[in-house]
Amino acid sequence: MKDPKKITLLDIVKTIDGEEVFTNCIVHNRPCKSVDKHEKMCPLHNDYAKVRAELIHMFSSTTISNLVTKKENGEKFMM
Repeated sequence: MKDPKKITLLDIVKTIDGEEVFTNCIVHNRPCKSVDKHEKMCPLHNDYAKVRAELIHMFSSTTISNLVTKKENGEKFMM
């Protein structure tokens, strides 16, 4: 079994929903221009690229162990 300190939320999301959550366009169901340079830029591309980067950072830097520790300390980690 993998150590909870090494299992990130990014691992979980990719396992359940696939890589496409982070690579597909938020408007169209196809690869984002960030992934496929031949795609056209959607109207939300620039704004969502920032949000996507923040999500990837948060998911990749948060582990199951982090969440358990927050819960044990009485911190909220989900709304």
